[in-house]
Amino acid sequence: MGPLAEFIMPSDIRRVGFLLTSTVVDVNINGKWLWPQVWLDKLPSLLNCPPIHLDLNRDELILKNDDVMFSATTVWDCIRLKENRVGWVDIVWLPQCIPSLCVSDYDSHGHLFFTYKYADKVWCEVKKVANMQHLSSSWDSIVLYLLSKAKSRSISSVLGRLVVAASAYYIWQERNNRLFKNHARPPDILVKTIKDTVRARLWKLKFKKTARVTSTLEAWVFGENFFSKMDAN
Repeated sequence: MGPLAEFIMPSDIRRVGFLLTSTVVDVNINGKWLWPQVWLDKLPSLLNCPPIHLDLNRDELILKNDDVMFSATTVWDCIRLKENRVGWVDIVWLPQCIPSLCVSDYDSHGHLFFTYKYADKVWCEVKKVANMQHLSSSWDSIVLYLLSKAKSRSISSVLGRLVVAASAYYIWQERNNRLFKNHARPPDILVKTIKDTVRARLWKLKFKKTARVTSTLEAWVFGENFFSKMDAN
């Protein structure tokens, strides 16, 4: 009986000849409800149910797009809200990147990332370890720089995107902690957190051994252990 079985006793359902697996069609004929009297005695509100009309010859799921096969993916694609593809999508969605980059408060991009005093202090420290000292704290300038390297798989490109993603994520987290938990961390603690996160992510990646890769990894205190790890795998 569907939802009815949740508030009608099983004994009452069986008493009138129905099964616990009975469906709506069993108590509806030509759009009229045929409620057993024992149910009405206990649940008079059933009399207020509006009439329905069932098509007994048709019982199927229909997608808005008839040209695709049914799947969870196609259903989600049909019902979700879609927006135009943004120009910086390749900066955020890459296999090596740290997930959950939260930049939902669109009006505060320029302020949070990274021009206000706290964020600027953090950014000025972490950008050094990604060889991006030449970049300002302007989000637009950072995005333009990363877009120019979005298709590259070089270690400098991957590292730059990791550092920006981690910085944005933890600065947003810091903003929420201050607003909702009244908890604040000094800039140097956040800098360390960002570096540790990026270092942990780098350790899981694989790079071809070149002079540039070696020097970059040495700056992150990996040394030859990094390539020994790769050889072991």
